[in-house]
Amino acid sequence: MMPCILTQPLRRIHHLPWQALFLPILLAFFSGCSSEEQDDAVVQEIVGRSGDLDAPIWRVRRPSNWEEVKRTGPEHDTTLPVQEWTIGEGDDLIRVQIHSFPAETLEARIPPMAQITRWQKQFQSSPPPDLELTRQAFSGYSGYLLDGRGTIKGSSVRVLGFAMSLPERSYAALSALKGKKSSEIAEMRGDITIKVVGKEEAIDKRENEIRSFARSFELIDPIP
Repeated sequence: MMPCILTQPLRRIHHLPWQALFLPILLAFFSGCSSEEQDDAVVQEIVGRSGDLDAPIWRVRRPSNWEEVKRTGPEHDTTLPVQEWTIGEGDDLIRVQIHSFPAETLEARIPPMAQITRWQKQFQSSPPPDLELTRQAFSGYSGYLLDGRGTIKGSSVRVLGFAMSLPERSYAALSALKGKKSSEIAEMRGDITIKVVGKEEAIDKRENEIRSFARSFELIDPIP
């Protein structure tokens, strides 16, 4: 897919005949880009740790050329992702994982900063990693994004890690939902991480699509 990029800044148009000719061309250009991007993406529903295929919990919009990785292992094991994809291949391979942490009680939740600290410790101290932390808020969630460049297990990598949770008022509203299994409610109000790991150059090339993907993540059922 060719990126929709204007190589020169637009200049103000002073003559009506040129404006009349140029404007339709510009509109057609962007219209074509939007259509192409729309065709290249799919909305995928994600099943929680209960494994109930009839009751997916979340959905996300992702590029259609990402390869889905089959889930393995016990569903309740939170060290394993609820959803995983790979992008590219060989040295350019990028792994994208979503983990969920069902919350039985408010006190049992894992704070986003605890996840961030754990990821920071995965980097080797020498050479020192380049770490940047920014606040995030989307789809009712809030938390942090860790953008790290450094060495993990001897490999030079870049990590984009989103650690997100729902505010207490949303937790309480979901706890009062009727017509849902307790396991579904625990999933819906639980904490989420979205972690992307790969070579720096590979992630640099796909950073925009990865960030757009992460920010499209949401609960299927709206929060009351």
